[in-house]
Amino acid sequence: MDRVNPRLFDVMVVIGILFVLPRLRRSVRLPREFHCWALIVTIFVFCAAIYAAALLPFEYGRFSLFFAAKYIEGLLAIYIALKIPLSQEQKKKVMWAIAIGGVYVATFCIYQYFTTRAGGMVEIAPGKFVHYFQHILTGPLSYSYFHLAQFSSLCAIITLSLVDTVRGAAKRLGIVALAGFVSWPLLFSGSRTGLALLVLSMGIGFLLLRRARLLFVGLLLAIGLVFSVAPNFTNLEVLNESTTFSRLSAGEHSGNSIENRLASIFWFDLDNYKWKKFMPFIGGGFYVAPTIAGSSERYRVGYGFHNTYLFAFEQGGILAAVAFLYFLYAIIRKLNRVRNVGVGLDRAFATAALSYMLASLPVYLAGQIFWMGFGSGNFNAFLLIVVLIALRPLVGNDGGQKRYANAQPGLPTG
Repeated sequence: MDRVNPRLFDVMVVIGILFVLPRLRRSVRLPREFHCWALIVTIFVFCAAIYAAALLPFEYGRFSLFFAAKYIEGLLAIYIALKIPLSQEQKKKVMWAIAIGGVYVATFCIYQYFTTRAGGMVEIAPGKFVHYFQHILTGPLSYSYFHLAQFSSLCAIITLSLVDTVRGAAKRLGIVALAGFVSWPLLFSGSRTGLALLVLSMGIGFLLLRRARLLFVGLLLAIGLVFSVAPNFTNLEVLNESTTFSRLSAGEHSGNSIENRLASIFWFDLDNYKWKKFMPFIGGGFYVAPTIAGSSERYRVGYGFHNTYLFAFEQGGILAAVAFLYFLYAIIRKLNRVRNVGVGLDRAFATAALSYMLASLPVYLAGQIFWMGFGSGNFNAFLLIVVLIALRPLVGNDGGQKRYANAQPGLPTG
């Protein structure tokens, strides 16, 4: 049953190739950052092909080719999305579509929360059962809470950024409340990574979004008042039932896995990998990277080192790691530029994407929340579509970039 969401993505990409791709305008220029991502995908495909053809047993080589194909599929989806010319009004609709997606997932999680209070098996159709853990929410996404953690935190900051697109204190407070509703599943997803993404991105967003700064001050005062009036607030039942908070508190008393993941950076050793001599050039085995423990080999299908930066090296070697670091630098630099000199929707969308990417940088050290795999479905493609649309400035209702370049000569259209 958890295949429905990713398979719908496959269907939509095929529809896009058949009916949208032939009608796209060649005049719509792709941002340079897209070409950098295409280079990373090319490196990954090359590494997967080498390993599948010459090094891996067939039963594992096919997984390398499968994940390489998923990156190609994602690249096609991103290309189609970026080639569609967007006006300011259409860009606003994209932001609201993301917010509505977050609301849908949050609403589904209400049902899931009450049906999984005790955990166990849930019959979703006659004779069809799904196993749920107590208060571990996944939403209508893939089987892992990683997918929900990444998706809901991104939707929350995009929703918050809409405060810069409306007028009136009541509407802005309503947007903030909506962003809070979108983010509530993160309290019960069990993902501390998702909670960190939410707190950091929302904090950065409140500081960068011009019309949210006063709301941020008011929110801090409200939180301070609650804690001063109700000193036992942290003992409320709802917080005690929060899987995310319970994992945080448990980690303080018995081996914090986050600290272990941070420390594992210093344990990264090529000698632990079967094909260590090839790793600097083509990685250690694309999306299967076998490790050696004594006399046994362990093929890690669909996951790898729990560090986003080192994962790029593990899967594609030095060239992939360098290209990824440059890609991060390029998109953050462009998002910040659009945030400073953009107008209207450009500024709000770029600020939201920038807040999320800046929040991700420290989280990348202890988690793998960017690349495909780890049960995150097609989130990688979704994130890149959002970010690359956000850094592409648009003006007026014609979707053109030429007039923007004339008005802002310091910002290249590419």
